[in-house]
Amino acid sequence: MIRSLHWLFRAALFVVVLGFALANAEIVEVHFLGLDTVWRAPLVVFLAGFFAAGMIVGLLALTPKFYAQRREIERLTRKPQSSPTGAHGV
Repeated sequence: MIRSLHWLFRAALFVVVLGFALANAEIVEVHFLGLDTVWRAPLVVFLAGFFAAGMIVGLLALTPKFYAQRREIERLTRKPQSSPTGAHGV
């Protein structure tokens, strides 16, 4: 039952994204910082490209925090090492 709902959700999401792509198929021009370069492509291509670029930038911004948390988890899960002279160092 859960698998059926999962696939139904995927199919509905696909239909929505396909409808979005078809509704934004007209060619647009993108000018970058007043340079003479002009890019022409369907609007959905630019939207998908900038969405993907935003995801990549977001993941790169989270990378240092991820590794810091990973080191902290390793430190906390490591067993404390007993000292060779006992608990009080006597």
